[in-house]
Amino acid sequence: MLRSLLRFSPLQRRGSNVLLASNRRSASQKAYSVIVKKPEKTFLGVTRFFLVLTPCIYVGGMFSMKGASLLEDYDIFVPEDDDDD
Repeated sequence: MLRSLLRFSPLQRRGSNVLLASNRRSASQKAYSVIVKKPEKTFLGVTRFFLVLTPCIYVGGMFSMKGASLLEDYDIFVPEDDDDD
């Protein structure tokens, strides 16, 4: 009974071709049940996040240091010593 109510809207029973949101299934619904179980937790989710984040930040910092030294060597950008005493 519940399955037939979810499948057909009142407008479709009268012969209309209008699709309503009640006819579409979302990611949390399946044909055999209304609500799907909770997803499984990711093993070591936060630890894995930091294991990936730390080397990426380190490598990005190294690229920045090498790029700044390259700009300074070729006198493209040289920081000025401003004494505003």
